[in-house]
Amino acid sequence: MMKVPLVLIGAAIFGCAVAHAEPTGAADPVGDDSAFLAELQQAGISYPGDDGAVEAGKTVCRLANNGETALQVLNDLRAADPELSLQGAALFVTIAARTYCPHQLDALGS
Repeated sequence: MMKVPLVLIGAAIFGCAVAHAEPTGAADPVGDDSAFLAELQQAGISYPGDDGAVEAGKTVCRLANNGETALQVLNDLRAADPELSLQGAALFVTIAARTYCPHQLDALGS
């Protein structure tokens, strides 16, 4: 089982989302937070707190909804946590997209 640290990613990439955001009027990403956290745990992705992990997952979708490419989102994740592997970031993005923005799965290459 792969262990991937997610240290303060939610706050860090949320800052990226704000910096890249354009007014879209889009609603906050909605999904089953418990299912998201369970899938992260099943995938072996560790995180310091539920709220931060959920915020990071929703921020992945905010970034995609604002037009960021999969590579840009992955780079945002890895910039927020340099210990995060490319494989770990890709897995996190996939789980987040399936949970919070399934309409972005193709755009995020998941």
